[in-house]
Amino acid sequence: SISRWRALEALILLLSGSTVRCESGPIKTVVVEMAPRGQIAHNSDQNIFNTIDAVTGFITTASFDGVSLIVFPEAVLYDIGIQQALMINNFSASRQKLAEYGDTVPSVGSLPCHDGQALNPNGYIVQISCLARKYNI
Repeated sequence: SISRWRALEALILLLSGSTVRCESGPIKTVVVEMAPRGQIAHNSDQNIFNTIDAVTGFITTASFDGVSLIVFPEAVLYDIGIQQALMINNFSASRQKLAEYGDTVPSVGSLPCHDGQALNPNGYIVQISCLARKYNI
């Protein structure tokens, strides 16, 4: 088990493009640069589905390349929702549109794929967690 400080150190090294090593050997990492998949004209379910489909492709490829850690852009799942919300002149409706892209944030130390029933079992956090588990990322 890597301590929080070792994990933070690994993340800093990862973002700087360095090789990360731990006691068990090197950790192959990748940072993905991608835009959200979908269109402003589509609904949130379709846009999230399209983006998760792209994320699945990246995770699958990374797994076959022996990657242990993969980092995705922070707003890749809800950026289109922000754009849609900004186009609405009514605050309440705009807020509701953005909420369609929200998901339940798990507590620190939880395993969303394992604890999914306590969260939103159809949410993207659970889906990505299960992908990571399936492909050992």
